[in-house]
Amino acid sequence: MARKALIIDDDPSIVSYLRQILTAEGFAVATGGRAIEAVNLYERLKPDVLLLDINMPGSDGFFALKRIRARTRSAAHEGVIIMVSAREGVEDIDAAIQHGANDYLVKPVDRASLMQKVRKHLRI
Repeated sequence: MARKALIIDDDPSIVSYLRQILTAEGFAVATGGRAIEAVNLYERLKPDVLLLDINMPGSDGFFALKRIRARTRSAAHEGVIIMVSAREGVEDIDAAIQHGANDYLVKPVDRASLMQKVRKHLRI
């Protein structure tokens, strides 16, 4: 059975790029473009890994991250969440980890860095 990935980013070109990488690595990939979608899709799909942008229209990725972790800490499924953002400040990275992200990647993301982090956290 293929591992599942969820990509939430409001930039279609980023979504397409990340989807291509993960699909080539054997993941079944679902996508969305808004933080509120992240919460709903995460609960429904239970992905092994979520790639989550911070800057999105409406609520941001931190909103989604906090909501997802609040709901998954007591649930059977607690997948890997990797924040993927152009924001490279230490305060953003610290906030992401503090709120439950497993890791953080700064855009532009290269394939090797992405897959190194995915493999590390999924132990594959």
